[in-house]
Amino acid sequence: MAKKPAPSGPEEIQGVNMSQFSIARFYGGIKYNGQGYTYFPENGGTLIRDDVLKARAKETKKPVKPKPKGPMCSENGLLGFTNEEIESLTQPKG
Repeated sequence: MAKKPAPSGPEEIQGVNMSQFSIARFYGGIKYNGQGYTYFPENGGTLIRDDVLKARAKETKKPVKPKPKGPMCSENGLLGFTNEEIESLTQPKG
């Protein structure tokens, strides 16, 4: 299996508000050297490469708690029904 080539171009481009990259302010990002960059307005404007953003988001992602199965609510929460009443309404009759 062939390895994917390493991305070319810088991970971040800073101070873009007063440069040729300032067009990114109006579109939310640009493509440069074949890589997508997302614009962040802080500190004079920063462009961050999309694959770097994805990796940073993956690093900081918190584990997701599983959602309870079935309709649950606090007592008399959902339209005034209790959990038991909702469960009895959703059970198949037979």
